[in-house]
Amino acid sequence: MWGWPVRFSRFYAKNLCYFIIEMVSEYILEVEVVDKRHVDMESTAMEKKALEKALTRLKQVLDVSEIGTDASTTIKKLLGEL
Repeated sequence: MWGWPVRFSRFYAKNLCYFIIEMVSEYILEVEVVDKRHVDMESTAMEKKALEKALTRLKQVLDVSEIGTDASTTIKKLLGEL
């Protein structure tokens, strides 16, 4: 599975949409939209919050064994804790 964040803004991150995609079929399995207001106005925390929420929901119905994502240190730390 791949986790893929998409930010919706030209100059600063205000919203983020995180997609979890199954690698072989390329089906979108989970989507989480986070607004900057949901993370105490810290745009850097949006990706972590989105992945956390999306993975929590996905793990309720699937056995998640592997995640591929970008080299974000925040995400690496989160995945190490899960």
